[in-house]
Amino acid sequence: MDIDNDHTVRVAGISRLRFETDGPGIRTLVPLSGCRLDCAYCINGNLRSFKVGSPCSPEELLEQVKLDDFYFRASGGGITFGGGEPLLHGDFIRRFCEICPQEWTVAVETSLNVPREDLQGVLEVVDHWIIDIKDLDSARYLEYTGESNDDVLSNLEFLRQLGVAPKVLVRVPWIRGLNTRKEAILSATHLASQGFKTETFDYLIPKDFLKKYSDHKCDFLPGSLVDLGDDKPDVPRKGSFSIHEQIKKLHELLTTPLTGVYE
Repeated sequence: MDIDNDHTVRVAGISRLRFETDGPGIRTLVPLSGCRLDCAYCINGNLRSFKVGSPCSPEELLEQVKLDDFYFRASGGGITFGGGEPLLHGDFIRRFCEICPQEWTVAVETSLNVPREDLQGVLEVVDHWIIDIKDLDSARYLEYTGESNDDVLSNLEFLRQLGVAPKVLVRVPWIRGLNTRKEAILSATHLASQGFKTETFDYLIPKDFLKKYSDHKCDFLPGSLVDLGDDKPDVPRKGSFSIHEQIKKLHELLTTPLTGVYE
């Protein structure tokens, strides 16, 4: 699903010298624009569009990132393609891997919510997979992203059957208003039982989401935002207030210090 036939895609900024945050070693993060999901509270919401960023060919990208060649080789690091959804640009990734030093490792940060052929197209060139799973529950996933997770679950099983699971890290977020910490841990435990590496984390809702979602097309906003213990009931998944009342309530909560939620 590349922008054109010469493998040019739009790159929305490059982040250098990232250590052990986007895969092993010292890495450069390359965000590629375009995504099929519409996640509430997305920190890279502008990258849903395929028109964001500067056009870049694999050769041009290599020229920009090769200055860190020494660090990549010395640390076992390399390039991590993020987004947006990088697997929608498989031709670009494959071409880049053909021309970059073979000592570099290549990782992708992906939702896995892509057709199977997009996944298969990069299997031979990706060394590390970092998967943003959102939630294993289909109803919650649909509510949060606006899309089904059928492709996600199918692609995870496909990777497992191919024996790729040891190369896969699945990140399972606790998203207030969507799931509970206990549900996130249970999802991670299930995935670990299938051979995947997993980590859970508390997803901190960006404070600028209030303005971003004041005219959002859906009514997904948490009815309350509190620091829940594992033995507390679920946060309401949809509030009973109007969207403007929810925004007002969340503004009050966001401006009140909550231990363990905002630092």
